[in-house]
Amino acid sequence: MLAKIAISTFKKVTGMQWDITLDDEYIINPNRIKELKTVNTTGSQFKYLFDPEDDRGDYAYVISTATVASLVSAADDEPNSSFIALNVFEDDDTTDSVVATYFRVEDIAFAIAYGNYSWVYVAQGGSRMKRVLVYHNLDAILNLANTGTTTTWLLS
Repeated sequence: MLAKIAISTFKKVTGMQWDITLDDEYIINPNRIKELKTVNTTGSQFKYLFDPEDDRGDYAYVISTATVASLVSAADDEPNSSFIALNVFEDDDTTDSVVATYFRVEDIAFAIAYGNYSWVYVAQGGSRMKRVLVYHNLDAILNLANTGTTTTWLLS
């Protein structure tokens, strides 16, 4: 399942460039976490893999305010469906209409808030990622994954 966390430290070792603003919230996929441990008494530290099948590939070290228990719980949660429908702006153009596009929840690697929208990074095999701009905020993405609907801000 997906989890929303605040990141206090992000050290990219190899791989993709992420636009991280420390202490902002992001969505991550716990299926990409390795070496999870408690840090600063309540927070967590982990290795975040861009390819969950290869821990020698692209990854980053993350320290978060999220507890180990909350990340374990999110990893154990089953999504409402194997797929999530997100309203995607074609060509990242917010003046264009959106297209409902289905993605496997397990392939969502990362989501970053972008005003009232979000950038969602979706795995396309190995550490290759596709970045899409969606017409949902982070809470709406989580609600869609949890329930198949959203009770928070969602534009259609």
